[in-house]
Amino acid sequence: ARNISEKEMIYILNRSIMNKEKQRGIENLKYFILDDSKFILETIKGYFGLIGIGNAIYRTEIETIEETDGYDCYIIDLVLKDSSGKQIISKIRERNREAVIIAISSVDNGKIIAETLKEGANDYMIKPFFEEVFLARLDMNVKNYILLKEAVENAHRMSLMSILDGLTQIYNHNHNI
Repeated sequence: ARNISEKEMIYILNRSIMNKEKQRGIENLKYFILDDSKFILETIKGYFGLIGIGNAIYRTEIETIEETDGYDCYIIDLVLKDSSGKQIISKIRERNREAVIIAISSVDNGKIIAETLKEGANDYMIKPFFEEVFLARLDMNVKNYILLKEAVENAHRMSLMSILDGLTQIYNHNHNI
């Protein structure tokens, strides 16, 4: 029997935790990562690889906000070469009310963090971040997103059940057209 290194143990634990979440669809979500640092993009890509997330776009810049449409989770750097991460977060939130938006930055200023959260970010992570902390916060935010989607779907299903006959799927006598 060989000794398992700390890094291998963390990897095994992360895989175990994330394998349970795969049943809920975490690996099926679409991710959009925007950071002008290729090193940070490669780091996040490596983290995603550890937990089996493959459906991600990694960008150093965007031309139009429409490029960000259709994703479930966004990781956006605040300090970009040609644009403001806070403005991008605000525009994404206007276009996608339910998505997870995680701001990342080396800026460790309470006022900036509060403003970013008010603009629509769900979370704020200060660079450099540790793998375990990054993955735990991503996991928490994505779990909440999945639970919210499930709650909305269940509420819609319950609403239909209250107005449709379960057998015939015809509006019941309590429903006013």
